[in-house]
Formats: sequence, structure tokens, C-alpha cells
Amino acid sequence: MDKIQVTEMMFDCVYKCMQIVGVNSLETQAGFGKILREAAVLPIYDGGNMGMQRRRVHGILADPQFNPRALMEDEYVKFEKRHEAIDTVVA
Repeated sequence: MDKIQVTEMMFDCVYKCMQIVGVNSLETQAGFGKILREAAVLPIYDGGNMGMQRRRVHGILADPQFNPRALMEDEYVKFEKRHEAIDTVVA
């Protein structure tokens, strides 16, 4: 979960910095190009953020105590460590 938050935040931060600097951020002297490429690769490296989030959702849905109407009824669905072990790891 930390990897997802940090990598998404890094890309957003670099992009916003480039917006502040403006068109000059595209010059090689500024160095934003390299930083932006690295920030763009991190979310897909080492399992990928979407894959990690999909495994979390699968763990919650596979839990026998999960209420499928929870979102409709505005209930809080807490992700716990036990959800990681519910048929989400390849044997």
C-alpha cells in the first residue's frame, strides 16, 4: 500500500513541479525529463500498482464476511492483513 501511495505521489509531484517551471522544464538542463521518466516507470515496476490494488480488492471480495452491499449502504470496508491470504497468492 505504501508503494502505491508513494509512486503515485512522486509522479504527481514531478508533474506539478514541471507545471510551475513551465516550458523551461522541458530543457535538458532542468533535469525534469529524467526525473519524470523514473517517476512514470515506478508505478509499473515490481508488480505494478494496478496489480497490487486488484489483489487487495480480490482479497476483500473473497472474504465470507464481506457485505456486497457495503458501498451502497455507505459502510466502511476495512482491508486487513488476513485479506492478503485469501486465494491471492500463487501456490
